Amino acid sequence: MKTILSCAVLLLIIQNNFCQIKVRSDGNVGIATSDPAAKFCVGTDGASYSKSFIYNSSITDLSRTLQVNQKTENMSAGQQLFGIVSYVDYGGATGSKVYGIFSSAYRGSTPNLAYTLGVYATAGNGYNGRNYGVFGHIQGTRNGAGIVGTNTAVGDMPTIDRIYAGYFKGKMKVTDTLFYYELSKLPSDRELKKDIRNLDQNYISKILQLQGVKYKLRHPSEISGYQSGESDTANTDLPNEDINSVRYTSDHLGFIAQDVQKIYPELVCEHPNGKLGLNTIDLIPILVEAIKEQQLLIEDIQLRLNELESDSGNLKSETVTKNGDLNLESNSSYLFQNDPNPFNIDTKIRYRIPKEASDAAIYLYDLQGKQILSFAITDRDLSYVIINGYDLNPGIYLYALIVNGREIDTKSMILTK
Repeated sequence: MKTILSCAVLLLIIQNNFCQIKVRSDGNVGIATSDPAAKFCVGTDGASYSKSFIYNSSITDLSRTLQVNQKTENMSAGQQLFGIVSYVDYGGATGSKVYGIFSSAYRGSTPNLAYTLGVYATAGNGYNGRNYGVFGHIQGTRNGAGIVGTNTAVGDMPTIDRIYAGYFKGKMKVTDTLFYYELSKLPSDRELKKDIRNLDQNYISKILQLQGVKYKLRHPSEISGYQSGESDTANTDLPNEDINSVRYTSDHLGFIAQDVQKIYPELVCEHPNGKLGLNTIDLIPILVEAIKEQQLLIEDIQLRLNELESDSGNLKSETVTKNGDLNLESNSSYLFQNDPNPFNIDTKIRYRIPKEASDAAIYLYDLQGKQILSFAITDRDLSYVIINGYDLNPGIYLYALIVNGREIDTKSMILTK
């Protein structure tokens, strides 16, 4: 009786398990499926183009469709262990695509998911300097890249012109310091350009309107209405780092995009989030032409100064008496070189105005001929005015003495910092 009962229980178990396993006449095996189309199917009928097909209908926390654990304790020196190995032996035709591993977390609709990760890899605490989250290697002699990134469609794969460790088609963003040992020069060949024109004078002169600033970056949490990385809209352009990180506590140098936009609108662009970006690289040719223009002005002014200094016949020479006083003709006007020159705090400009002069003034100009300061002179005979360097920017300036509406002399002075 006990034997019969035991056999009945065993048959019941076998029958129940057999109902979960389906073996078709063509040898296809299915678990929890009635008509396996692939050689081995779990949870679904699968498809004939796959040898194995596994479907997990569970959406509980930490749910996994396939998990492989490889023991790593007590490894021998030089040993290699692999969790998953994929190898494709192919002799494909032109235009064919071969994938060692294909992974996708994409769907046509746009549910409000926090993250979608096509590939997620973590590495750490191995030999110092040899921890790689993702490792890509290009092998052979033909062009390609160890790692390729693109923001185009899956089928729109780039044709790579050389052998690279990494190749990116589309914009690439670095939110922290970029370290490099060699940086290729940007393409600038004449054959790549058209409608080439020189920068006009008005374009160059506007460089003087730019204002450089020192600033600190705001953290995204400090900006009202700023989109964070949790949104399903890709419009974040500030890294969500700790507010006390060096990025947000250190000073930066640059320009304000809104200010530059008023002067050179073509250097400013608007990002999808409405914030403005600035192309500072294109400021370089403007600066170069401005420096060249300034050099021409300096050379022209220097030539004029040399001519004025050599034309002693137009100015009365001054003599020094034994007690050190200047002996000047009483009916003549004189302008002396400022002292000290160059200067960085203040400088004294001495002059002499005859008593019969009705009006006199000293005017200060920059190298573009713009009047910066003026000093009405009420004193007669020998006197001076003091120029405060804190009121001016470093540079070369011209100062002229005008008496009774006539230019007496013009000299240059240099302000340093």
